[in-house]
Amino acid sequence: MNQRIIKYLSMLLLVALFTSQALAEGVTKVGRKSLRKTKGVPTYTRLNINNLSAYLWYDNTADNNELGNSGLIYPKGSNKATDYMQGFVWGGKVDGEVHVGGSTYQAGLQPGRIISPGLAEDPEADDVRIFRVRRDYKTGSMSAEMRDGEGSEAAIRAQYAKDWEEWPAIKGAPYEDMDGDGKYDPAVDIPGVPGADQTVWFVTNDLDNDKVNALYGSNTIGVELQTTVWGYSTAGALGNMIFKKYTMINKSGKPLNEAHVSVWSDPDNGDANDDFAGCDTTLSLGYVYNATNNDAIYGPNPPAMGFDYFQGPLVPGEASDTGIAFGKKIGGKKNLPMTAFYYFINNSPVYADPTIGRNYEKGTMQFWNLLNGKISVSGEPFPLPPSLGAGTTPFPLSGDPVSATGYLDGELFPKGDRRMGMVSGPFEMAPGDTQEIVIAEICAGGPGSGLNNLKAVEMLRSYDKVAQDAYNNFFVLPSAPRQPMVHVTELNQEIDLDWGWDPEQVLETESHNKKGFAFEGYNVYQLPSATATKSEGVRIATYDEVNDLKYILGDVVDPATGVTLKAVQQFGNDTGLKHQIKIDKDFITNLPLVNGKKYYYAVTAYAYNPDPLAVPNNLENPIAIMTIIPHAPDPGVRFHAVYGDTVKAVRLSGRSQGNVEAYVVDPKMLTGHDYQVSFEFNQDANGYLWKVKDLALDSVMIKNQANQTGDEAYLTVGGLLIKVFGVPLLMKSNDMLDDPATPEDTWGWKILSGARRFTWTGADGYALEGFRGAMGAGTLWGTPLTQLKDLKLVLAATDTLGNPLNPDDASVSYAYRYLRLANADSAAKPEFAPFIINKNPGYAFQDFKKGLPIAAYDIQDPANPKRLAVGFLENNVAAGLVDGKYWPPISTSAKKVDNYSPTAPREWLFVFDVPYSTTPDSSLMVNNMTDGVLPVIISSLANRNSKSWPGGDELGIYVNQVNTDLDSWKFTAPSAVSMSTEIAKADVEKINVFPNPYYGANSEELNKYQKFVTFSHLPQSAVIRIFNLAGQLVRTIRKDSPDQFQRWDLATDSGLPVASGVYVAYVDMPQLGKTKILKVAVIQEQQILDRF
Repeated sequence: MNQRIIKYLSMLLLVALFTSQALAEGVTKVGRKSLRKTKGVPTYTRLNINNLSAYLWYDNTADNNELGNSGLIYPKGSNKATDYMQGFVWGGKVDGEVHVGGSTYQAGLQPGRIISPGLAEDPEADDVRIFRVRRDYKTGSMSAEMRDGEGSEAAIRAQYAKDWEEWPAIKGAPYEDMDGDGKYDPAVDIPGVPGADQTVWFVTNDLDNDKVNALYGSNTIGVELQTTVWGYSTAGALGNMIFKKYTMINKSGKPLNEAHVSVWSDPDNGDANDDFAGCDTTLSLGYVYNATNNDAIYGPNPPAMGFDYFQGPLVPGEASDTGIAFGKKIGGKKNLPMTAFYYFINNSPVYADPTIGRNYEKGTMQFWNLLNGKISVSGEPFPLPPSLGAGTTPFPLSGDPVSATGYLDGELFPKGDRRMGMVSGPFEMAPGDTQEIVIAEICAGGPGSGLNNLKAVEMLRSYDKVAQDAYNNFFVLPSAPRQPMVHVTELNQEIDLDWGWDPEQVLETESHNKKGFAFEGYNVYQLPSATATKSEGVRIATYDEVNDLKYILGDVVDPATGVTLKAVQQFGNDTGLKHQIKIDKDFITNLPLVNGKKYYYAVTAYAYNPDPLAVPNNLENPIAIMTIIPHAPDPGVRFHAVYGDTVKAVRLSGRSQGNVEAYVVDPKMLTGHDYQVSFEFNQDANGYLWKVKDLALDSVMIKNQANQTGDEAYLTVGGLLIKVFGVPLLMKSNDMLDDPATPEDTWGWKILSGARRFTWTGADGYALEGFRGAMGAGTLWGTPLTQLKDLKLVLAATDTLGNPLNPDDASVSYAYRYLRLANADSAAKPEFAPFIINKNPGYAFQDFKKGLPIAAYDIQDPANPKRLAVGFLENNVAAGLVDGKYWPPISTSAKKVDNYSPTAPREWLFVFDVPYSTTPDSSLMVNNMTDGVLPVIISSLANRNSKSWPGGDELGIYVNQVNTDLDSWKFTAPSAVSMSTEIAKADVEKINVFPNPYYGANSEELNKYQKFVTFSHLPQSAVIRIFNLAGQLVRTIRKDSPDQFQRWDLATDSGLPVASGVYVAYVDMPQLGKTKILKVAVIQEQQILDRF
């Protein structure tokens, strides 16, 4: 025992001795030092909108978490990191003396801006803090923030709201000036980088000389540094990087000469002890990658991580040069690229970190060497390795590890812990000058990507090129549709997902059409874990638009060869859109869902660009993984409907052919309320749109809904999918000659009296919807839908040439005559000439005369018919019948006539939604008929055989009866979820614990340090006391949470693991007056301690 204690103390002394020596030389990692801050909070935040989650601190240190550990998490949610710490450093000469400042392991900066030379803001002020905004913070998913441990959803949204309201635009924070007034207004403008999905901003300065001196031994300069960090919620290259803009302002009142800047990083790509570093001079890229294809933390296929200078310092250039700064291109200037690269080897006496502390020679001057492309300690240039011959370079490790050519890490030093930096300079800064430096922090590859450690480098460079092009075009970028907002209901061996409950969010997602990318569909995935990538999951369903698009091929990189190939990336099949899904099966194991087990799902939206040159041609949201546990109803809880139950709707008013149906899709959200469906005319839609009102709340839940197809693309209200059925406002397509069993109310026409005088034969070329293609509602020319109605045509007696036998017959109508090709050079036949009066193009009005042997009536209200204006068309062609009267050509079984083609007579009948009058209406006397009142009915029918018309024959013409503001329905939702104490008392008899027995492990455990069993069917409040068989109290667990589960970590109250054996769990439920006793068998596996 004493020997073990002595050995342990000896180890501690060695560690302490080593650490003190290392700190003295400045080569050992230093975790975050706590920041004293009493007012302005928060002091740190995360950029976590895409596949990365990066820590950012208000003193300009980054990628290091609050515990001092690696803080660039990739992929987001994995708890695996590629970078330990990142900073920004500058150096230059003031009055000939070298100064170095910024942040590395220690911050030489304090929060706040510089008000005037030598005077900074109070770093303790309330508004001196870090700010973060999201464009969609009100409705977007907060799952990433919650998974990162940022608090409750309400608290996260509240902080976003506060930062939106207090956004420090006056200090330089970027925003989108929506009203163009040059002033930030949180009610109108959008804070953050325009177009970005998440933005972080803060400002620091170097006027605290003690902090500056404690960094590398320099004194203050008077530099203000505004830092803007932003990201895009998308898949692909931009979804795997974040952008940082450093706005560096010289507020010292003195020139800063020979200035250089550096992006500094201590990358730990998973395990820090097996890394290589490198740089690409053609891309201004510095990066880290694994020396082998297996990492102690990431496992096989570890990622690569790097930094790129997208916009270096702006300096004078040639007249032909163009630089970028302040959001615009500037002629005669250029942006410096990466001008040097450096790296450190942990514990190397030569390739060492500059010393942290108040040592000017070992701190400032060593970093000055690095900024000038030289080795820190010696000041000598970096030598080329023996394989490349003699010489030096400011770009060590600039070879290509993928092709194994050039200067590669590993030749001079073995794999290990690396630090690295990218330099750009020199440049001059006069007093008041501003420089913008923009970088990207990029991750690529990793487990699930199929890319080995070297292919990850190749992918990193590919991402870099895509992002550089985007930056050069000022991020005028396409984006994926809005991330669906999913409501989750956990049921007995069932999970219901609903993303159709928020109408505004659904509209924003499905109306997405930006930069050629239009919304196309949704994907539903099951993932194997909370940290899995999409490629590791199973696609459960795709719900896509019905537009013949189906599968989408896109460019993918073959992990084996690195070659870009075409592969299916989206698996649409014209299934139609849907906004909910019932899941009762584990799609990974193909077994039923198990109560109490964690499952992981994600719902995404994707867009497509049909441009064959678009790369990529489809964009999908990054997955936002939801952890869901199916379970039986909580004690006392009862649902009163199940998924798929039908709710009957009752018509309240109207006579349309429509209908309303409702189906249960979320039993947990049912209300028991009465709902009403009604319609309102919408001018923009030129039709009737429907809405749903909750009568109990007297509130409209959804409105302006157009869908009446009966498909699945409806929204949900109170746990119900509400389907409204309607018919298109066209002439009905069936008729009296169809199958006798065809319901008469579906006929588009019928003989009301007399015999059929007309035929469609030879007159159906336009394929209109009625009379077998020869007659149709005026929608052919865009007649307003509100004008279409049922009609009755009453014939007047005629001779065989169409002349009325009795001009005074009440059914002989005044009619508007129109002529096609009236503007032709001459009449097609000499006898046509007297009838060509108005020689305008189109369907030109000719005259208004009595003689058309048809009277047309609006019989929408059969009890009150209304006579309507009529007209007809003639055609100035050789086969025409231009004689000033309406008489369709004759068609027989032996000789079929053409009455529709451009060379045919085109004796067409028009009925207008204008009251009949013997006085002409100027709205119908137009040079081009389609410029005036459009017809309700267009008829290209022909005369059936050569017969005269007897007076009094009647033909009924019928349009579909659409839903209008006269129609309404009502239905009652099933009862809301109920809770009964008496039922709860019975339900708690089902209290159980699983797995039981516990055989050394639990399938839900993530590692050997996380051991537990789970109690189920518990009420909200309970006390679980666990005893051993000797009656000794081992553990007390107090539960006060709404879910029915409670874990026991198989430890005592002292935190020690319990021994194998049988334990008695006594569950006390004082609010129910109930107790329950269970036995729990625990068989522990043999444990070898590797944590002390």
